[in-house]
Amino acid sequence: MALISQLTMASGSVGSELLGRGFGPGDFYRPTRQLVAAVSDIHRRYAECPVKLLAANTFMASKPSEVDYFVKLAVDISAGRQKIGLPLGYVYLTPALVEAGLKAGADLVMLLTNTGSRQIARGADILDAVAPGMDAIVSASPATSESIISGESIIEAFSPLASRPWLIPGLDCGNGPASFIGGASSIARLCNRLYIAPSTGLAGAEPDNLQPGDYPLAPAKYAEEYLNLIESIEKHLQDTSGLQIIAGACCGATPRHITAFCEGLQDKFPHVYNVL
Repeated sequence: MALISQLTMASGSVGSELLGRGFGPGDFYRPTRQLVAAVSDIHRRYAECPVKLLAANTFMASKPSEVDYFVKLAVDISAGRQKIGLPLGYVYLTPALVEAGLKAGADLVMLLTNTGSRQIARGADILDAVAPGMDAIVSASPATSESIISGESIIEAFSPLASRPWLIPGLDCGNGPASFIGGASSIARLCNRLYIAPSTGLAGAEPDNLQPGDYPLAPAKYAEEYLNLIESIEKHLQDTSGLQIIAGACCGATPRHITAFCEGLQDKFPHVYNVL
């Protein structure tokens, strides 16, 4: 049985942390003194966890100036301790946003979608135009163990990446780590790199009206489900080359959730944890 050869830990969701502090989605990219203080504190708390990738507050940014500001803020907070991730949603995705993020100091573009192969192909084309051959994450949200929210199968959705091995396929959000079992294993059988970033469970809440209580998995339970997911992926690996995983976290995941998961990795998967 092949083993996971490397796991890089990424930080969690800035957006759900901001919602928990009373900010609305419309406030996320207005660099008021209050927002900058909140984002800075969230980044510092994530940076104190054993993470190697710190995701900037850019997921639904629509202007290059917003991307520039918040990537530079993440770079300052990291102070060289972590690589900087550039999360971008497909609603406002343009080459200019990618260019602004990379120029500001982002190390890894993270394209997050739930709309299927058409948007995945569009994102891949933009990456090819702006930074050809550069590693980047392209992920989608799972609906079932075999499909994403668009209704396409996982294999079909990621088909545009087949000729682009530098792009890393993955799954984000979902309904907790348990909802990734099956889907993540399917991707792992296709390539030797994988991104996974499960939420802490959504409990049927409307995306634009999420509250902290809408995320039911406490840190210990989240860690337990996440460790079961890693174990499931290992059991389904068929080749002998090993799998490289970027393990992130999505809606509802706080630094306490990430810390609990990393502590479990140290106990249950020392061969993975030692290369963090």
